[in-house]
Amino acid sequence: MKIKPKDLYVGMLVVTTTADNGQVYTIGHIFPNSTLVDIQWMEGTKHCAQGIDYSLLMKPTLKQIEYSLWAYGPLVSFDQILNF
Repeated sequence: MKIKPKDLYVGMLVVTTTADNGQVYTIGHIFPNSTLVDIQWMEGTKHCAQGIDYSLLMKPTLKQIEYSLWAYGPLVSFDQILNF
């Protein structure tokens, strides 16, 4: 299910696909007056980030969260968000 812009918040878990093996991301920053948000994720011990249009974001399913933890390691918690 797509997420409305007003419902986005820093620390929210999101995905960009409906596939069960989709990567789960954490919103790290919401850019004002823009459609861009910063999403962050872990690949093992590597902390990754990129900007993406919020219209691509959906709420993750439990299967996606479980797969992401198994395949990629821990999710980025609120305390781990990097500020750029």
